[in-house]
Amino acid sequence: ARRTNRPPPQSSAPRTPPLPPPPRDFLGQHQWNWLRSSLRRSRAPLNIVLTGLQVHPHRFPDDGNIVEEWSKFPAAQTLFYDVLLNSLDDDYDHDDDGYDNGEKEKARRGSILLVSGDVHMAQFLRKDCVRARTVREALDSSHRRTESASPPPIRPLVEVTASGMTHSWGTSFSSQPRLHRWPRKPYAYFVSRAFMTLCHCVNPWREVMVRTVEDAEREETERRRDGCRRGYDNGYGDDDGATASTGKMGLQYELGLNFAEFEFEFWDGRHDAGDDGAGDDGDEESGGAVTVRIFGKDGAQSPKLQSRWTFDQLSGDAPLPGMTAKFPEDFASMLSQKTYRERNDDEEWICIPHRGNASVVREYVANVIMFLVFCFLFFLPYLLMGVLFVRVRRRYGNKRSSC
Repeated sequence: ARRTNRPPPQSSAPRTPPLPPPPRDFLGQHQWNWLRSSLRRSRAPLNIVLTGLQVHPHRFPDDGNIVEEWSKFPAAQTLFYDVLLNSLDDDYDHDDDGYDNGEKEKARRGSILLVSGDVHMAQFLRKDCVRARTVREALDSSHRRTESASPPPIRPLVEVTASGMTHSWGTSFSSQPRLHRWPRKPYAYFVSRAFMTLCHCVNPWREVMVRTVEDAEREETERRRDGCRRGYDNGYGDDDGATASTGKMGLQYELGLNFAEFEFEFWDGRHDAGDDGAGDDGDEESGGAVTVRIFGKDGAQSPKLQSRWTFDQLSGDAPLPGMTAKFPEDFASMLSQKTYRERNDDEEWICIPHRGNASVVREYVANVIMFLVFCFLFFLPYLLMGVLFVRVRRRYGNKRSSC
């Protein structure tokens, strides 16, 4: 089948008027309409959305010519989140999905997984999203939310970044051949890896996921349970050496040359039916999981990063552990932004890093520290050559004076 970027045929069903594209935009009106229509027509248990640039991060500096990412166009990023979540949300009106069956569709929540690249490293990122009206209702409510109160519906958005196989921050962030040859190669490789490692340690990049031993054990337990309960072998039995415990713990990033592998598991919801046999009349896949592995240049080695998420976790129908953001405080801080004040409340979502927002002071301090580190690493060779030249000159001058 031929690929085309043309929008799909217009449906005769009544449509909700689409929101106009933002003034500074990655996509045009036709592309927004195509994305919205394609997602609403989707009946896939998992929808993978590929984008060339990272969606979640907001890096310093704000100049898009230096750091390219969706956050440099905040209105477009907000609209992107709204299109993804509204098009696959069971609370939204899907009159224009292209299916004229004369019946009310079953409520559903589509699972979403974002895949991106461009940044010359691998990362697992996550933002948690809540409808803006839920945040406003919590703020306007007369009573105060307590810790025992039930949390609002959360829609996680997980992003997998894999980049690249030619050069990376673990080798040299630049593709210039002179930095990959002697004599510049050793220092260029050292500076590149050291600088980005410090960036992950110093900068409050709260959207980067953190994996613990408990997470690895939980993923392995779920994998074995799902494989046995669904009646098939998922390739990770008790005697298999590969387990979900492989992969890096802590912050989920890899600076070396890398590529991503996606393993999908699908199962039929009829296996979950009760003793009364409810659900036996359907034959459509209703669940599954995806395991993402980041391998280094030698794919035969164990993965550098690895995580497993069920479709229910990605859709928000099942809890996805790891959220430490506070509701409604962290979400309410986003309401003051212009991109949220001008939007339709019924279609609006607020997405924040799953580990909460960092303070402005913390971000500025981290940026200043990393700027000073960058200057130090950049000028260090020249400084060493200057010190060496002065010492040699002094020593040579002392010898001449002694003669």
